[in-house]
Amino acid sequence: MAEHPVIVLAGGRIAGAVAERLGVRPVPLPDGDLPPSPAVAATDGWADVVTADLRARLTGPVLPARTELDTIVIGPWETPGEQGCASCAAYRQSWAGPMHERNEAVRERHAERLAGPSPLLTEGAVRLAAALMADDLRSHAAGERPRTRGTVLTVDLHDLTITPHRVLPDPLCAVCGPRVTDEPPVALGTPRPVPSHAEGAVRGRDLVAELDALTETYVDQRTGVVWLLHDRTSGGAILSSAEVSHRWGRGSGGYGRAPERRVSRTIALLEALERFSAAPGRLHPPNVGTYHDLADRALDPRTLGLHSPQAYEEPGFGYEPFDPDRDYRWVWGWSFLRGEPILVPETLAYYGTHSHEPDNRPFVYEISNGCALGSSLEEAVLYGMLEIAERDGFLLTWYARMPVPEIDPATLDGRDALHLAALRAETGYDLRLFDITTEHGIPAVWALATAAPGTGLPAAFCTAGAHLSGRRAVMGAVAELGDMLTSGIRYGVTPEARARAAAMAEDSSAVEEMEDHPLLFHDPRAAARLGFLTAGTPSRAAGEIGVGTEEFASGDLGELMRAVVRRYTGSGLDVVVVDQTPDELRAMDLRAVKVLIPGTLPMTFGHRHRRTTGLPRLLEVPHRLGHTPRPLTEDELNTEPHPFP
Repeated sequence: MAEHPVIVLAGGRIAGAVAERLGVRPVPLPDGDLPPSPAVAATDGWADVVTADLRARLTGPVLPARTELDTIVIGPWETPGEQGCASCAAYRQSWAGPMHERNEAVRERHAERLAGPSPLLTEGAVRLAAALMADDLRSHAAGERPRTRGTVLTVDLHDLTITPHRVLPDPLCAVCGPRVTDEPPVALGTPRPVPSHAEGAVRGRDLVAELDALTETYVDQRTGVVWLLHDRTSGGAILSSAEVSHRWGRGSGGYGRAPERRVSRTIALLEALERFSAAPGRLHPPNVGTYHDLADRALDPRTLGLHSPQAYEEPGFGYEPFDPDRDYRWVWGWSFLRGEPILVPETLAYYGTHSHEPDNRPFVYEISNGCALGSSLEEAVLYGMLEIAERDGFLLTWYARMPVPEIDPATLDGRDALHLAALRAETGYDLRLFDITTEHGIPAVWALATAAPGTGLPAAFCTAGAHLSGRRAVMGAVAELGDMLTSGIRYGVTPEARARAAAMAEDSSAVEEMEDHPLLFHDPRAAARLGFLTAGTPSRAAGEIGVGTEEFASGDLGELMRAVVRRYTGSGLDVVVVDQTPDELRAMDLRAVKVLIPGTLPMTFGHRHRRTTGLPRLLEVPHRLGHTPRPLTEDELNTEPHPFP
């Protein structure tokens, strides 16, 4: 250690023990810059040790430690000019779950007392913390990676258990976050090989096989992007939940359901990461301007569907009419129709942006429509488009009351037929499937479960699925329906659920949240609104779902993405992609995108949030598909809340 002297800043028993182990004397913080040697900043109480004053004088790395209630916290190792610092760890912890909220409440109330030495700090705990820190300093001196590089070590003062907590750098960290420019993206349409990981697979990697690495990278109760990953048994399957917090507040989690725990956990974790990515995750100066000034290189938000003029006038609506002469914040995306970069309103590219920029008021209700995650941009874009195809087909069918063909159950694949039969036997529901494929020919299916009158069961459940083959679309819709039935029946028979469904059936404005939409159709009066779907329409063989699906037989995800893009651009619709990928996802080489297809119907929840204004395709496509004798008028559209879950 003599060739690399360590500076131990005087700060209490832990600092003294580290100095003793290293054979140096603790020193007070000098007035000038510290030499480029590793520094130790430790306190026996709950106080921030890597202060702005200390950082201003650092020219070398620093290893911090403090004592929080009944825990010693060591790290992370912080090096000036490198990402990953004590502030990153503090930010990560502040986004974590209820444990952090409780601790912060205690600290706020007793800050002065907690800043002093913890009464639980025993001599054994001091020696253990000092040993851990000295080992890291020796590793650094030997040219090895310190254990606290990108990691926080905690020592439980009750039993001296040592636990590592990975800390991913926070790209928005005020201390070490990189300041980047939002540059126009490179051409997404440029062909490159993106092979699927196995024959018949439509994914680039088997992420179930990578669950252990994903969990190690992202899941941690103290510092993880996902602070809790847990399971329960539901209807003979494993239901997994991944709790994630956004930078701007508690976020929605991810959920997975599968017969195997490993599969359900992977699904839940990936969905949570997708939700995390949909919040702004990089520091960059915004592109600010009016649509009129930027129109030659910007997406016209009006082509994505707006709320009705009446909705904007409602008290407390929360959204302001789009004004082409008002300044908005824009981010770069890629337009496949134009073949060039395009500016997209930030409030459409990400959600939750207005929570940290109050002046950045959104003009429409926008959620995770078209958000998707993959092991490549191409894979993520493909699945973003498939989600839009599913939701667009569902809403087009609902709003236009299209009498779409019912899928003949006798023509289903044997496994799908068995699955449906098992669901019927288990639940007692009548199960039917409908082909809601739109003019683009991408297979999409509506699954409907209805209870017999007088059974006392929830009246109806609806789900949907879309994929590159009719069978996969059926599989997706039926799997979702199984999940809905398992949980929905149990809750739907309660007095509270019945009363809520009845109230919404009488007053559509009472449908306010995502959960309200499926619950509404537990009431027989609302379920009767599905009559247009079941009114004896012609049947269709399962093998006839979709158009020209042989084009989707490639084992290359890039070619599959381009094939689906061509379906939309060939009809004059653009496919716009915003790369949402935060730096956290790059740790596992994952990508996240937001796909927008102007002209398609965006999914919304809360009846007053529906967005059908400015979408002429909604009126024209039912006629083009042969479901209506002429284009519809606005007055002929279904104005009831949709049943999408």
